[in-house]
Amino acid sequence: MINVNLTSRISSTVIGILIYFVPFFTYLSPHNLKQISGSAVAEIFLSLIAILVVIFIISFSIEIIIKRFFKKNIILFPLLCFAFYLNFLYTPFFEFFQEYIFTTFNFIAPIGIGIFIFFELFCLIIIILGAKFNIFSNRVILIFSILMLAQLFLPLASYLFEKNLNKTLIVPIVSEKNLVQDEVLIKRNVYYIIMDAMMGAETVEPLNVATKKEIIDILSNTGLTLIDKSLSSYSETKFAIKAIMFADYHKIPSSQAYSDHSNLFPDMLYNIQNKIPLFTYLKKANSSFVWMPGKDIDCIPTIRWTCINSSNNSQNGSLNLSINLWNFYSTTPLPKILKRFFNDIRSQDTIGPFLEYIDNNGIPKTPFFAYIQNNIPHPPHLVTTECNPTNNFNTEIKGYKASYQCALMSIQKFMEKINHLDPEAIVIFQGDHGMNRMFNMELTTKEKYLFSGNIFNAIKAPEICFKKYGFPKTTVNTARFALNCAYGFKLPFREDIHYISKDYGKVTELKIYQ
Repeated sequence: MINVNLTSRISSTVIGILIYFVPFFTYLSPHNLKQISGSAVAEIFLSLIAILVVIFIISFSIEIIIKRFFKKNIILFPLLCFAFYLNFLYTPFFEFFQEYIFTTFNFIAPIGIGIFIFFELFCLIIIILGAKFNIFSNRVILIFSILMLAQLFLPLASYLFEKNLNKTLIVPIVSEKNLVQDEVLIKRNVYYIIMDAMMGAETVEPLNVATKKEIIDILSNTGLTLIDKSLSSYSETKFAIKAIMFADYHKIPSSQAYSDHSNLFPDMLYNIQNKIPLFTYLKKANSSFVWMPGKDIDCIPTIRWTCINSSNNSQNGSLNLSINLWNFYSTTPLPKILKRFFNDIRSQDTIGPFLEYIDNNGIPKTPFFAYIQNNIPHPPHLVTTECNPTNNFNTEIKGYKASYQCALMSIQKFMEKINHLDPEAIVIFQGDHGMNRMFNMELTTKEKYLFSGNIFNAIKAPEICFKKYGFPKTTVNTARFALNCAYGFKLPFREDIHYISKDYGKVTELKIYQ
């Protein structure tokens, strides 16, 4: 037998580390780097280090047992690292088998269990065959990892070079003229609730999701005014929410492409705090910013805002896993394993937890602007019409209908509470964008844009504000309306425009209702 010496140990460790970090460097593609922060990268890297230590301890322990009982010297570390890498191919393999094999034979096999059994059998084969095969496998893993890392290097280097060349940021100027306030008799709190992907009556009625009459009936006695033919300012969340916080269009067809996600929502809150007009307006009005994030965002408290980011943000029996780690390990069997033992990984509902927070802590005594990101009715559709957890929808349209009805019920529940506790408040329920998937329907180009741009938009505000400022039909103008009505600012409405945004490139201007 070939003895396991120090040299082979070191070389095997290097080989194992190389293949182990291939998924990490694959994740650091230009597309992903545009959307993740440095802290997210650090968090993922630290998780990998922790797992690597565990793998090393396990492999070393098994080696000792094999040497003692089977009298064989073997190095398992690179093999287990390779097995770790293969876990990231789990979802692509599963989807392939599900589409081409499961549909043919009409059954679902336990792929995850099968993969783990395969790993165990593979390790046993290595042990049986002995050290020579172990050396061969190490060489194969080494060549494979070098080739994988090499093909990742050039795109990454090219992206980092281009990023340094493009740092242009359009920041609307908050002039002293805009900061002039009318006398406000009552300084009102603002509740700005985003209902992710919630379309307006113009698009949901033809889909038999809800009729306009049903929506109006549900909103009756809530004080909310439904605003017809409303548009998202941008077709993507990260652009649309930035438009709200800038109270203006931040990207137009003539502007340069964004190089990454850092100047878009939510990263902008940490990267360009001093350049966000909303914070300037709130400071002038002596009002604070309260932020309750959705399931895909983690809120970190700062001097500029208060986070409502407690354990209430997850349902009972759920696992509140960091979104950064969740995204990185999403192609491994980990999500399916966690979903097997926990009800819901991260709750989509924030309205319920926000009301619980109010019940436990009361309404803040000082004026505030509350931004609440609710992920219902956005896919995945995990609730019934009564807002009970489920994943039993055979079509996307049925899931969206149930989620939409649940959203309407949540709006009604929210208004009952706030009308009682904070009756003078301004309340806004608004979709950030429409539905881009269009439920596999055959639509014309204009219809697709309508589905993408049309949004739910309901506002509770004093009648005098509607008479004085008008009815806002876009996210940009709704933000201006809220600042004007609550704090007496004099922000004129912008033209109602829907911009189609794709990735971080140019945007296309559309005036859907003209």
